[in-house]
Amino acid sequence: MSSPIPFLRSYDRHGGPQFLGNVWSMHKGNLTLVCELRTHPLGWELRLTPDDQFIRTQVCKQDMEILDLSETWRAEAEAKGWT
Repeated sequence: MSSPIPFLRSYDRHGGPQFLGNVWSMHKGNLTLVCELRTHPLGWELRLTPDDQFIRTQVCKQDMEILDLSETWRAEAEAKGWT
């Protein structure tokens, strides 16, 4: 069975954590909120960063968890006025 996230790849213990891409981005005034995905030894790491300042992270062990969590974070951001 293939992953629902086409660019998803596993952690490379020789290369360390790698940036896989932005899942989504939103704006509020002149700020940009980005949800990004990275490889992690235990699965994958989602990071939420407004204007390159880290505020939230969580490790996901399954690909569907990435989708669910990123959508939860998006809904929370929208409720706080991000578009």
